Amino acid sequence: MAKATQGTVCVKCELTKSFATCKGCSKDFCRIHINEHHTELSDQLGKTEDQFNEFKIEMEGPKIELQKQELMKQIDEWERESIEKIHQVANEVRHKLSLRVNKFATDLNFEFKELTKSLIQCRKEEDFIETRIDFFNEKLKKLQDTFNNPSNFKIEHYSTCFINKIHLVTKTSLLRSAILNADAKWIRNGVTVAGGNGVGSDMNQLYCPNGLCVDNDQTIYIAECTNHRIAEWTCGATTGRVVAGGNGKGNRPDQLSGPADVIIDKERDSLIICDYHSQRVVRWPRQNDITGETIISNVGCWGLTMDDDGFLYVVDYDNHEVRRYRMGESQGTVVAGGNGQGNHLNQLSNPRYVFVDYDHSVYVSDYGNHRVMKWMEGAKQGIVVAGGRGQGNRLNQLSNPCGVIVDQLGTVYIADHQNHRIVRWPQAATQGNIIVGENGGGIRWAKNGVTVAEDHEAGNATNQLDRPFGLFDEDDGTIFIADHWNDRIVQWKVGDTNGQVVAGGFGGGNPLNGPTDVLINKETDSLTICDWENRRVLRWSRRSGTIQGENLIKRIDCYGLTIDDQRYLYISDIEKHEVRRFQIGEKNGTLVAGGNDKGADLNQLNRSTFLFVDGQQAVYVSDTYNHRVMK
Repeated sequence: MAKATQGTVCVKCELTKSFATCKGCSKDFCRIHINEHHTELSDQLGKTEDQFNEFKIEMEGPKIELQKQELMKQIDEWERESIEKIHQVANEVRHKLSLRVNKFATDLNFEFKELTKSLIQCRKEEDFIETRIDFFNEKLKKLQDTFNNPSNFKIEHYSTCFINKIHLVTKTSLLRSAILNADAKWIRNGVTVAGGNGVGSDMNQLYCPNGLCVDNDQTIYIAECTNHRIAEWTCGATTGRVVAGGNGKGNRPDQLSGPADVIIDKERDSLIICDYHSQRVVRWPRQNDITGETIISNVGCWGLTMDDDGFLYVVDYDNHEVRRYRMGESQGTVVAGGNGQGNHLNQLSNPRYVFVDYDHSVYVSDYGNHRVMKWMEGAKQGIVVAGGRGQGNRLNQLSNPCGVIVDQLGTVYIADHQNHRIVRWPQAATQGNIIVGENGGGIRWAKNGVTVAEDHEAGNATNQLDRPFGLFDEDDGTIFIADHWNDRIVQWKVGDTNGQVVAGGFGGGNPLNGPTDVLINKETDSLTICDWENRRVLRWSRRSGTIQGENLIKRIDCYGLTIDDQRYLYISDIEKHEVRRFQIGEKNGTLVAGGNDKGADLNQLNRSTFLFVDGQQAVYVSDTYNHRVMK
């Protein structure tokens, strides 16, 4: 909740003393009043928890069922006033209503549970600040508004030559696919679900696949640009089949020319295709897939999507804009860009793909500007939600972004095309994080490095190091260094010419003696240190004024250490030639590598030093005297 500082006036008592700054409100408090502030925030969170419980009770009541019954009455009245030949239509709409109301209730409950998990975790970790509490209150209010709004579903009448046909309209969309946990992690290696047999036009191959969409049964529809076709791959299939185009490049009704994207229109059981080189948008029936029908002409369409109200959004790559169309409309309305090619906030540069959220805000991958833009409904200009800092591969940059989706928390997921990665960019964040493609296909390092810590002779001044061993890189680029011969841990921030001693530094012996490795435990806001010559692992609080650490593990010749995603601690014992895994609080640990005496066999190590653990908990060990790295 707070970070320690010194020398500023407490906002409560106005006395100058050692105090802490609340990360939520950015106000300064003395030690007494920071505790009072913590209690106040705890009370506020308690009120929020009470509201969650009240809403849970309300959700379990009959309200949704009553809404469903009221709509059922409307259907019954329509049926009684109609003739027998529309009886089948009534049954179809009843079934759809039941499914969607049940799905609405299920998805609402799912989102509530996910939000509740975050609330419980916040309470458990005591990580509550004003902005976090405001977030929970805002999300709860949205759920309550959704739940209490009876207009989420309504029956609309479409006039025909013989009778009004009813149709169920859903305004609120709570999709499980749109709710992703902020801490969700992806496996490092993907699985090929289509193609993978080289470039070609055979049915087990793909050639320049661009956009795709996935049906509820996991069937994939792929726009193959160079094969001029849409291919359908069912789940588990080893070959696809052509469902649109595939008759050579052209603009005949049975042809496509460089298709760039495809979506499914379930209401009309058809595919809608961006036929880029033919400058048209085509509707292609899924049941009779011989020819398509042009629904929009003279448009440099590259990406498209559809909102819950049935409006079609088309990205015009050539005119640097996005237009929204009613079904049957040929001109559309500009909803993003449309002010010529450029990098101003009211402009786009060769946009590629588009996503529309439940508020009808439009997210556009602004390919030529290396950014993702958000245009709220009716806005005259957009805002940058990802990238926008020039082309590059840093975490605050993008390089020709393509596909984009957004979850209901406002987190943007981007196919960072030229960086060969998928990036997750939380709402209001200044940088993203890589979730797929961390190996960075094609990434090259500069030929010459840059010194980031020390550039002098060995020594013990704050701008010097002496035999540095292990180091740890924090998210903001700050480096923590095990300064071995200086018996200290040094913190070195980006761009600084001097480091700061954050542990040890009092000469050999206690509190540190020849440290070899260090990492940060964010949960406890502490350093974990291999205190090698003292034969122990220490926890050292990062709070100001800490002069010694706390023994975690004793009588171990620790040399390297790391921690995995499950918070297990891995330690290499250089004298026992082994690596052990420890749960927090455990003293003996479990052997995970080596442990069969010193040697060069595959079940042995010889002076195990530093280590790394990947996402599958595989352990990589630098096997020093065997001159190898073991997995």
